[in-house]
Amino acid sequence: MSLFTPYFKDSISVQNYIGVNDFGDSQYSSATDMLCRVEYKTQETLDSKGNKVISTATIYARFLIYHPLS
Repeated sequence: MSLFTPYFKDSISVQNYIGVNDFGDSQYSSATDMLCRVEYKTQETLDSKGNKVISTATIYARFLIYHPLS
């Protein structure tokens, strides 16, 4: 249990990226609901390509990370 768990009063659905199918489409796992905290505020941030974008919400969550067995 995290120190911040009592503040996680919102819920989101998360789908993990699995990979690409034979047709080149992205595949995702089935949706899992997670507790989180959503703060709505406007701020300038960078996207995954380094471009400046405006964000209207920030989600704080405790994610479990699973490493696939090789």
